[in-house]
Amino acid sequence: MEFLTYLLNTGVRYCLLGNTDKLPEEISSDIDIVISLEKFKNIYSVVNKFCKQYGCSIVQIIEYAFNARHFVLVFETDQPGYHLLQIDFCSSYGYGAKEFTTADILLQNSEFRAGKFWTLRPEYEFFYYFLKKTVKESINEEQFCYLQNVLSNSSENINAVLGDYFSGTTAVVIKDLFDNNDFDQLKSKLKSFRHELFANSSFNLSNYLLAKWNRIKRVCRPTGLTVCFLGRDGSGKSYVSDNAVLSLRLVFPCQHKIHLYPGLIFSNQKKGSKIHEPHAQRPRNYVLSLLKLMLFFAEYTVGYLIKIFPLKIRSGLIIFDRYYHDILIDRIRYRQAKMMNPTLAVASLIPSPDLCFIIDATSEVVVKRKGELTFEKAEELRKSYLNFAATHKNSIIIGNSDESEQANYQVQKSVLTFLNKRIINRYGA
Repeated sequence: MEFLTYLLNTGVRYCLLGNTDKLPEEISSDIDIVISLEKFKNIYSVVNKFCKQYGCSIVQIIEYAFNARHFVLVFETDQPGYHLLQIDFCSSYGYGAKEFTTADILLQNSEFRAGKFWTLRPEYEFFYYFLKKTVKESINEEQFCYLQNVLSNSSENINAVLGDYFSGTTAVVIKDLFDNNDFDQLKSKLKSFRHELFANSSFNLSNYLLAKWNRIKRVCRPTGLTVCFLGRDGSGKSYVSDNAVLSLRLVFPCQHKIHLYPGLIFSNQKKGSKIHEPHAQRPRNYVLSLLKLMLFFAEYTVGYLIKIFPLKIRSGLIIFDRYYHDILIDRIRYRQAKMMNPTLAVASLIPSPDLCFIIDATSEVVVKRKGELTFEKAEELRKSYLNFAATHKNSIIIGNSDESEQANYQVQKSVLTFLNKRIINRYGA
């Protein structure tokens, strides 16, 4: 509510889109807001000033369309933790080169509801929401009921509004399907409705070129993130990597967990019985070790281009449980011969994660949790991991001796801090 008030106080006339019945007490998803094209061009500056004034941060901006921006704001709580707020801004609604409606039309048909915020008048809320469901060819019974309720509150002829996008006959059919509570029939007709909607909308060359340019920008500035978790067996690495990123699901539309390497050539899923006492295995000879390095090089380079980078473009969070760096630190675990120069050469050529978390615990705790390492070996490996963190950029040590939620919080804080710095570097302070 403070943010919406701030928009009006700074001269940004807005209108909330979608179901606002439970706002502001309950926010089930992102907040959809339409603003004029003029204000949309400077929306980062507006949101950034709000964050500075209210002590929050921007951690994600997804330009998923040339006329739409998805913001994620983070507010730190009194207790270790965060609140995340998702806001979608748009200056029009369309699909590709097709533009169905503009901000001017929607803003002109809005009202200040219950002294709270600006929303669409019922007939235009029905029109906008139904338009979105038609474009996606997807609607569920809850959404159908919501549209029925909106339609019942409309005092104007909905056919007149729909008539700008559908034939008069189709507009009548749509209204009748809602009046007769015929959900199944409406759902089956969405494809034909979509076809008619697109046929009645003209091709806009300017929008087409802007959409293509927006795709190029998303490739050049991917909004996803790659993180890896390293550490000794018994450090709690897998537990932290499984739990620390759960609260970040609002920042990234999708999450993918990968073990060690991308898995393009060979499966990277753990199968069968787990190898016990990996440090007791005999190392491979020099030739086999070199061949293994070549396979790793192929996995990390080609696999990154084909599998990982497309996920980053789609704003995915890619979590590596172990990474190639483990081989530099603990070659015996991977049965590699002592051959530092080739190993270092591969490390310098493969893509590195955006963030590398070293999950650390005392050697006493590690040996107690898993008895596969002697205390001396555990100490030796601990020093190697800590030295690695000290000499490699974007490596962060996370203490996890007491298995508290503090380790998860530190990972979350590090990720959100990194994202905020990335936003500043891309869009300015």
